[in-house]
Amino acid sequence: MLSYKVPVLAGVAFALLALAPLGSARDINTIGATEKVVFNFDGSDGFEPTGVIFDAAGNLYGTTTMGSKKGCYDQFGCGLVFELMPNGKVGWTEKILYEFGPDSNDGIYPNGGLVFDTAGNLYGLTSGGGQQGCTSDGLCGTVFKLTPTAHGRWIKQVLHYFDANGKDGNDPTAGLVMDAHGNLYGTTYYGGTGSCSDGNGVGCGTVFELSPPTRKGGKWTETILYSFQNNATDGIWPDATLLLDASGNLYGENWGGGSGGNGTVFELVRKKGTWTERILHSFSGKDGVNPGAGLVFDADGDLYSTTSSGGTGGCSIGGYPGCGTVFKIRP
Repeated sequence: MLSYKVPVLAGVAFALLALAPLGSARDINTIGATEKVVFNFDGSDGFEPTGVIFDAAGNLYGTTTMGSKKGCYDQFGCGLVFELMPNGKVGWTEKILYEFGPDSNDGIYPNGGLVFDTAGNLYGLTSGGGQQGCTSDGLCGTVFKLTPTAHGRWIKQVLHYFDANGKDGNDPTAGLVMDAHGNLYGTTYYGGTGSCSDGNGVGCGTVFELSPPTRKGGKWTETILYSFQNNATDGIWPDATLLLDASGNLYGENWGGGSGGNGTVFELVRKKGTWTERILHSFSGKDGVNPGAGLVFDADGDLYSTTSSGGTGGCSIGGYPGCGTVFKIRP
C-alpha cells in the first residue's frame, strides 16, 4: 500500500536538494556541505517525490507518488512524472510529462523512480491502479513507458497490468532496472505464492522480469523469477530497486522475514535460464532492521546499503528500536 512505511505529512514542502562535495565520511563534525534547494513542489505539480535521474543534457526526471491537478481517490492526487530543466541563474523549470488519474486503464501512485533505455524512452511503475477492480484500493499496479515525440509531448503506454488476484505480483513499490537486451526487472511488495498477510495486502512479494516483444506491435511478457515464501529463512516483502551485476545476477532487499525476522539481503543467481535464490544476510536487530534503500557495489564487489531502524542508536520510533544503520556485505 502507498506510504505504509513512510508517513505522508500534509502541508510539508518537499524539495530537491543540491549538496556540495562532503569532507570525511567518518567525521560528522567536519563535513563542509552546502545545501541549495533547486525546486519546491506545491502539491498541484507533485507531492512526495521518489528520486531523480539525469539525462545526457543534465535534465532531471522523476516521479511524485501523489500530487497533480487531476482528480483522484484522495485529496492529494494520483501522482505524476516530471522533468526539471536547468535555467541558468534563475533555477530549474519544471515540466509535467504525465499526470495519472482515476481511470480504469491507468495506474495511480507512481513509485520508485524511472529508468531510461538507449532510445531515450522512460520506464516506471505505479503501485496501484490498472485493471478493473484495482483503481481505488491502492494495490495491483502497472509498468508503464513514456515515449518522447518530436513536438515535445510524451506518449504513455502501459506495458503490464498486475492482476487483481496478485499471483503475478501486487503493489510494486521500487524502481526498475534494465539489462543490455532491454529486459526490465523489478519487485512487487505483495502477491505471489507466499502466504503472508499484514492487513494491507496478501502475499510475500515477487521478483519479476518483463521481456520486450519479439515483433512489432507485440506484447511485453512477464515472467515471475521468484515468489518469496513465509518460512523460517526466506525474506518477505521486497521493496528496494534491484541491482544487476555483470553476470546478470540480481541483488535485492526484503523489508521483513529471514532467520532474524528483520529483513534480508538476497541474490538471485541466473544459470541456464533458471534463477536460484541465495540469502546473503538476515538482520537480527543490532545490525539493523528493515532494509529497503537499494544496494550499491564498490570496486571490490562489496555491497552497501542502509536499514531504516535497528542498530545501537538510542531512537525508538513506531516500536522499532535503533536509529538505523549503514552496512557492508563482503562476498
